[in-house]
Amino acid sequence: MVSSSKRMIVLESSDGKIFVVEDSVMVEWRSMDHLLKIDRSSHDPIWFPSITGDILAMVIDFSKKHADDSASSSVAGPGHSENIYAWDTNFVKVSKKTLADLIVAAQYIGFQKLLDLTCGTMEEMNKELKAVEEGLTAMSIEK
Repeated sequence: MVSSSKRMIVLESSDGKIFVVEDSVMVEWRSMDHLLKIDRSSHDPIWFPSITGDILAMVIDFSKKHADDSASSSVAGPGHSENIYAWDTNFVKVSKKTLADLIVAAQYIGFQKLLDLTCGTMEEMNKELKAVEEGLTAMSIEK
């Protein structure tokens, strides 16, 4: 019989917040692969020196949501990817500072899915800002 128990991993943010997560949450965190292979029975936390607790909590939520999405995608049917798209769209409705912090975190842990989403969102924000600035410049020229 195969054991279905999940290994728990302790994470610590730069500001000392502690998170206990199943190892499955970290599956897509490429720079953490080697840490998942080590016996972490001592429960020493994995420290993230450049990620605050608020940002790490968001990264964990994103990871859980996408892990759940992957696990249930075969059962959910055609509208399922639309649900995750809507969730992702809502997830990145944050300040530019928070988005930048999420980009740094995604880069640090090697989480490509989160990096793609946050970088794409930042690019769109910058395009919108540039369009507004161009519009304001054009209006002042016409005056």
